[in-house]
Amino acid sequence: MRRFIARYVVYLEVFGYLFVATVAAAIAVLIFVKVDDVSQAYSTPLIKPHEHEVTRKADAVVLNVLVKNHEEVTKGRPLAEICDDPAWVRRYQAAQHSDSLVAALDRTAARRELTPDEKALREALQHASEQWKMRLSRMPKLLLRAPLSGVVVVADDLAGGVIPAEKEIVRVIDFNDLRISSDLRGSNLAYARVGQPVKVEILMTYGNGEILRGDFDRSGQWRWKKRHGQFNSVADGKIKDILQSHFKGKAVTLEEDTIFAVSKVTEVELQGILRVEDAPAGEGIDSEPFGEMKIRGRVIEGKHTASVRFLDLPDSLQTQVERTLLERFRSQVVRSADGTAFSVKGIQDLKIAVLMDGNDEGLGKPHLDGAEPLLTERVERKFIFEAKIDDPPPALKAKVRELALTETPSYIKTKTEVVVGQRRIAMLLFRKE
Repeated sequence: MRRFIARYVVYLEVFGYLFVATVAAAIAVLIFVKVDDVSQAYSTPLIKPHEHEVTRKADAVVLNVLVKNHEEVTKGRPLAEICDDPAWVRRYQAAQHSDSLVAALDRTAARRELTPDEKALREALQHASEQWKMRLSRMPKLLLRAPLSGVVVVADDLAGGVIPAEKEIVRVIDFNDLRISSDLRGSNLAYARVGQPVKVEILMTYGNGEILRGDFDRSGQWRWKKRHGQFNSVADGKIKDILQSHFKGKAVTLEEDTIFAVSKVTEVELQGILRVEDAPAGEGIDSEPFGEMKIRGRVIEGKHTASVRFLDLPDSLQTQVERTLLERFRSQVVRSADGTAFSVKGIQDLKIAVLMDGNDEGLGKPHLDGAEPLLTERVERKFIFEAKIDDPPPALKAKVRELALTETPSYIKTKTEVVVGQRRIAMLLFRKE
């Protein structure tokens, strides 16, 4: 018995040492080991290819389109011939107006005989239009070239049109340059800045909203490695159509006996076990390839913004704002929503909300020279950023291209995190979200 007790005491002592050592090691890990401190992007940002719109600073006539829609182009290739000389553009628009008047008179002539004045007007307009078309060859031409290599997007009716200043004439899409645009919201977004790494997880919900997730069971045999797959749009929307026809116009009872009237089935997620057997390799239905893919990127553009409602602006600034408003309303009649007319004699209890852009000048500093301590009623901060994916895999580029060049473009949703720094694990446990 003594031998048993002595051995028990030894084991208990060893266990005690091991327990203390384990706790000490855990505390050391919490204190000294650092991990990525991440800030998650708001909502589910989309992966989109970089696009460059080709525009002009003045109105432009598109004389000739030199490429086809969705054609591959290289940087510097001519895309279209235009003229943006203001005098020529005005003449071209006048000729277009003449042609439209001639067409209107022709439609009138199909219903009744034109009057002598109408016939004379038509002949004059027709002559002016023909004279213009003869001078069209002398119109100064300017070549628009591709600013980068990619796929060009042009409208079918682009040739002959007049494109307003700063509006898109053609667009070039670079599917080798994939980007994500979003904003950060949270307690640590103040540390976000350009150049930081980005972690991207693909949410495989693109397509027509019909998703099947399945585990493969090969003839009921147990395998140590579980196989599974996800298939998007596998039934080409037929399952959605079946459910839509069943539920449309009906009502279902939800939790707490809430009645929900169904108008449309938008997405369907299916999950089950697929009983399978071996098959020869060949063409078939491939599962989505992005489930295990690790994607990284980097913030290439970003700015801090804040929406602030102040409680105590300096009296001089508050007075200046109120005076400016009163000057605007002075000797003017203002109307309420119901149409009642008033004249404004003064303003009181004016609260001012301001949307501000900022920078990272004050990061990590308890004080900043020139900082003005003001009481605020509400502050909403954001970091608006654009990230570029590093070396996107060919499969991802192909899928983005496939989705973007459809008649109704769609894009891949993601869960995106910006690595704003590193923190000790213990500090992350106490961080406020």
